[in-house]
Amino acid sequence: MKLFVYGSLQHPLVWQRLIDRDCREQQAVLTGWKAVKVKHQDYPGLAQADNGKVFGILKSGLSAADFEILDKFEGEQYRRIQLAVTDADRLVQQAYVYIFKEDYLPQLSSQIWSYQKFRQQCLPGFLKQHF
Repeated sequence: MKLFVYGSLQHPLVWQRLIDRDCREQQAVLTGWKAVKVKHQDYPGLAQADNGKVFGILKSGLSAADFEILDKFEGEQYRRIQLAVTDADRLVQQAYVYIFKEDYLPQLSSQIWSYQKFRQQCLPGFLKQHF
């Protein structure tokens, strides 16, 4: 099974704490959405956006057991759905993506989330808080 990751799961230290093995991965983009900060948190959620693009990583070869771990990590706020993503070879593929449940959408800010900022400024605190 495939998963498109766009937030903290892109970082190898976060991924390895959950799934302790390598998966096939490649750069990918999800169109029609934008990654925005969750209010008072260091991680993002997705908001639909007509001209939006979210850059992330398409991970392949995941098992049902892997998804049980990931579902627990993502928690109550997120649900996993299948969406079309475009991989680095410009092939469109179906992949699971975690999006915010409707009841939790008010927790999303309008501020675009930055993976670079997360990696440079937030990662140590995130690891301490979530692991």
